[in-house]
Amino acid sequence: MVQKPAFAGFQSIDGETTDADFEDAWRRAIIFLGSATNDELLDDSLHPHELLFRLFSEDGVRAFDSSPFAMKCRCSADRVQNVLVSFPREEIEDMKIGEDVVVTCEFCNVDYRFDADHIDTIFKEAASG
Repeated sequence: MVQKPAFAGFQSIDGETTDADFEDAWRRAIIFLGSATNDELLDDSLHPHELLFRLFSEDGVRAFDSSPFAMKCRCSADRVQNVLVSFPREEIEDMKIGEDVVVTCEFCNVDYRFDADHIDTIFKEAASG
């Protein structure tokens, strides 16, 4: 996997670099990576560091420790409630599906369901707090 880092704070080895230099370097990396064959990419005996050296040896290769991927969603009922109270009460009524307001997190697909009493409580707490 190749990840394009943010330009902010980027400095090349030989001095300051510009946004245009950064974009050129990114395009060059994509072109080099595109030159890898399917056989190379799927070869179990070819260590990823060896493939990186083959592709980018002229530019220098730095490999960082791997980090595991983990699905971590930061959604919570409290966060959803904070969003709901930012809407006018009339719009909340329009959001109802049946008698409840249902909010689905687009990242983790969790449904947060708020019945009419819960909505009343949320708005009363917001008004008093």
